[in-house]
Parts: sequence; C-alpha cells; structure tokens
Amino acid sequence: MTRHAATQFPIFVAIMELTASMVWAQAGPTATIRGTVVSSEGKLIPHAALLYGRAAPEKPKATAAIVGPVLTARTASDGSFTLGNLAAGTWLVCVEADGHLDPCHWSFAPPRITVAAGQAVTNTLVRLDPAYTLRVQIRDPQRLLANEGKTAGARLRIGVRTLSGMLQAATLSSSSPGERGYAVTAPVRSPVRLFVSGGTFGLSDALAAPVPASGKLTDVAAPDPVKAKAGAVAPLTFIITSIGKP
Repeated sequence: MTRHAATQFPIFVAIMELTASMVWAQAGPTATIRGTVVSSEGKLIPHAALLYGRAAPEKPKATAAIVGPVLTARTASDGSFTLGNLAAGTWLVCVEADGHLDPCHWSFAPPRITVAAGQAVTNTLVRLDPAYTLRVQIRDPQRLLANEGKTAGARLRIGVRTLSGMLQAATLSSSSPGERGYAVTAPVRSPVRLFVSGGTFGLSDALAAPVPASGKLTDVAAPDPVKAKAGAVAPLTFIITSIGKP
C-alpha cells in the first residue's frame, strides 16, 4: 500500500462510541497478544502500523468493527508485535503496510483474537495480501473544478468497494490546472469496482459515456502483476464536461 493511500484516507473500521470506562472496565490480570505480520508469500513485514481494539459482535455482511478506543502499535524490524495490557475478550487487529491490503477491509476473516484474563496468546500470524495503487485521472479542460465547494452539489467522490462493501475513498495525489490525480489501494489478484460521482459536475468516462450524477460503478480487472509492482498500471480517465444545478 502506498504511503499516501495507507495513511491519509479515513480508517474504515467502524468505531462504536462507548466511553473508555465502559470499554476498559475489568477485574483481574490483563492479557497479551504476540504475533507476526507477514505477506501472502510468508515474508516478514517490518514497521507496519497496527490499529486494534475490542471487536464488536460479528454480524452477517457487516464491516469489521472496533469498539473504541482504537489503539495503535507498530511491528518491529522482524515483523513481530506485542499488544499488552488487554482486557479479556475478543480483539480485532487491523494492519496498514505499503504494498499490502488491510485485512479488516479486504478479508472475509479479519484477524480476531480472543483472550482470557491473564492469558498470553503467542504465535499469532497476520497475513496480508498484495496491493497496488489504482490511479484515476480527472481531466478538467474548462477549469470547472474551481467551483468545487462553492457550488452546491459540485463534489467529486472516488473510491473502491471493499469486500465488506465499504467505500474506500481515493486520495488526491496530484493537482495542476486542468487536471487532478487520485489514488486508492486495490488488490493485485482480483478485480475491483471503482465508484466515481461528480454530483452536479457533468462527468464522462474515456469513451465519452456519461456518468450519472448519483455515480457509476466501473469494473476494473486485476492488473498485470509485473506492472502493478512497478507502479506502471495506466490510470483510468474521466472528464468534467459541465456543471449544473443541484
């Protein structure tokens, strides 16, 4: 996962609003989770960012959810991690690492670890699938993007649907007069659905097909792995053609 894709868009783990006293109320000794983060090929992933917390009850087709607060940690140089001072219960561990997918968003079985009071769980293995940066180019020959935020309804929304159904938002990666670039993390090994909406901006795709104001889902095939690794996957292009009323 690229750095801008990994750290700048919102974390899509749903956080349920509970007070810290409700979350951490406990009696007896605390637990510890020790483990390692590896790639799908078994390679150690150092310095990955961990976001973890008490797991909300599982629901069919629901996004993996952390009962706040969300805690943070990092893997060591050998990919290992230690999460200490944990209350008894089930914990959800999400991971952000360059070139890899967060299993909380891109796995049907996100890392949930259950611990008892005083228990030390060891040898937890968190495996991450490979990712690449899907790029979207927005051309603006009439310089209409200057109206974004000023004209009601004129707002770009760009992202990909994760396995959980959440929209993972793209981040602005470049900007120049008449053009913007966006980037979002996507899986290397499977297709994704790209969502693009312009609101009251008139948008068309590279084939001049109009994009509805409510947005359009575009199926994006899995990329060539060599090109994905080299960052050479061509961007998808959309063009702003007009601006209307909300």
